[in-house]
Amino acid sequence: MLKISPPEPRIAIIQHGDYASACRIFREDLPESYAGMKKSVDAIEAMIADQEFLLISLDGESYRSTHHQGTLLGLPQRQLPRFVPRRLAAAWQRSQVMTEIRRFAPTHILIRTSGQLAIDLLSYSASHDARCMVIFANVFEPDGKNRESTRRMIELLNQPFVERVANHLQPAVDSMIDCGLRSEKAVAYDVDLPPRITTVEPKDLKTTKNCELVFAGNLVNSKGGADVVRATAELHRRGVPVRLSVFGDGPDRGNLERIAAQLPQEIVSFHGRQPNSVVGQAMRASTFVCVASHREFPEGMPMTLTEALASRSPVIASNHPVFVRAFEDGEGLRFVPEKQPQRIADAIEQLWNDPAEYRRLSESTTQALDRVKCRTVMSSLLKEWSESFKGVCC
Repeated sequence: MLKISPPEPRIAIIQHGDYASACRIFREDLPESYAGMKKSVDAIEAMIADQEFLLISLDGESYRSTHHQGTLLGLPQRQLPRFVPRRLAAAWQRSQVMTEIRRFAPTHILIRTSGQLAIDLLSYSASHDARCMVIFANVFEPDGKNRESTRRMIELLNQPFVERVANHLQPAVDSMIDCGLRSEKAVAYDVDLPPRITTVEPKDLKTTKNCELVFAGNLVNSKGGADVVRATAELHRRGVPVRLSVFGDGPDRGNLERIAAQLPQEIVSFHGRQPNSVVGQAMRASTFVCVASHREFPEGMPMTLTEALASRSPVIASNHPVFVRAFEDGEGLRFVPEKQPQRIADAIEQLWNDPAEYRRLSESTTQALDRVKCRTVMSSLLKEWSESFKGVCC
């Protein structure tokens, strides 16, 4: 009997960031934009090097280029006028992504995004017998405003064609299981970094002249950057010698700059996107790191928070569901209600005037990090999955 070999895998990867730009950064030996970036790129390179593939980047520039035996495609959201709802730009992007997926006809799909686009990709996979691995970096809420989408997502994730569902650190994984994901499919991962061990000494206020704040992340409204700038203005009004360094970029930057313009020029500085090493140095030199995400921002576990703890910086954190699930108030961080700049200012002022409590909070960053330890890294997930289908297609 003639034995028919299965077709070779055709791999589609849909992820945030700009893969072509990341490859250029390493070709030119430039600093990493975020922690673990090179290990992540190396893992993708190993997966696609000898395969037909389509890799779609959802951010950055629009482009189409050849890479190895496949295609790199940049499909960012269109920049529409401010009065046009952003959901229209998202819908256009989803349409473009799905057109490319149908044209490519993948046998395997790696999904590294969430929301409606992830649901569309999973629905396609279900109807076209494509095997999937899904890697999230956001918390799930069973009773949130998107509960119907969450229900549909979990329903798809539980189907046999989805082989693995990963999320960033255990609290985010637990949130998926709470929403109904089968626990045997779920795995927690961390970025490819050495273990986050607080090898530096705890901080104190004895030699500190200024109250140095750091905010790092996407400058979108739901990340809470404006809350931190307003809290800085309130601290300045109260006479606290405060200075804020903002790292990152995004559509809300102009709003933050308008708020900061009401203050003396030296109080708030905007540094844009900087290499991870630069942000890390700023955290180590800071008095506090502020992580003020609103509940609606789909956090998994922001690296800003864990890297701040590793730098021994006490964190002023919003009561975002994933933070509250992962950490204890008063252990490395102080929780404040979301969207309340006054409460951010209150927490900072209280600790600024209490050196003993500040020192205790810095010392307890080690215990806080212990709560989110994770041995599985992104690159090992990708390697394990790619080895399961090389040369074999179901």
